[in-house]
Amino acid sequence: MKIKDQPLDFRPREKLVRLGSDNLSQEELLAIIISTGTKGKNAIQVGKELISKFGENLLTTSIEDLCEIKGLG
Repeated sequence: MKIKDQPLDFRPREKLVRLGSDNLSQEELLAIIISTGTKGKNAIQVGKELISKFGENLLTTSIEDLCEIKGLG
C-alpha cells in the first residue's frame, strides 16, 4: 500500500509532527528521508529492507552498497 493511501494518523511525516521522532520506528524515520518507494514497495518497506540488510552498520554503509537496494539511487 502506498503511504499516501494510508490514513493520516499512520503516515510517517504526520506522525512525526504529531508525536515527535521518539514515537516513530526506525523504518518510519528512514521512510521520511527516503521520501518515495518503488513500484510494489513503499518507503517504509524500503526502510525495513535497509535495516534488515545493514542493521547497525547502516550509518557506515557505502553509497555503492546502499544503491544496491531497489528504491535508492
